[in-house]
Amino acid sequence: MGLGLFNKLSILFFGLAVFLSLWTVPQRKYFKEKWIWLAGIIAFIFIIPYLIWQSKNNWEFLNFAQNYAGTHSYIASLSEFIWNQFIANNVFNFPVWLLGLFLLLFSKDWIKFRFFGITYIIHCRSKILFINADVFSSISSWFYQT
Repeated sequence: MGLGLFNKLSILFFGLAVFLSLWTVPQRKYFKEKWIWLAGIIAFIFIIPYLIWQSKNNWEFLNFAQNYAGTHSYIASLSEFIWNQFIANNVFNFPVWLLGLFLLLFSKDWIKFRFFGITYIIHCRSKILFINADVFSSISSWFYQT
């Protein structure tokens, strides 16, 4: 996670999905162990230099992202986002991965792997919420208040 933060901040969506989905499965007992919290601290340490640089440079990423989202990127609708999930996973494989997702979420034999199915659902849902919200404008206006 920490190394992923060096490359792309979108890994935070995945981290959020893992954190939230772990609370919903029996493996939540891992939150009682020190190692998961140590891993979170290490990931946070990796992002500290980035946050320091951003704060010294007037939160440049937020400014860039707000301008880029408003002028250069295409904002997909919910149906387009879901369709792109099918395309990326190969339309012909759709029955296979849909069956796999169904088994991960509902099969008693696969209950120890349910975490992965819930993580996928939360990850996709968080991206859908992020795409449909004007997040960068909201965050930027908060940082740039005068």
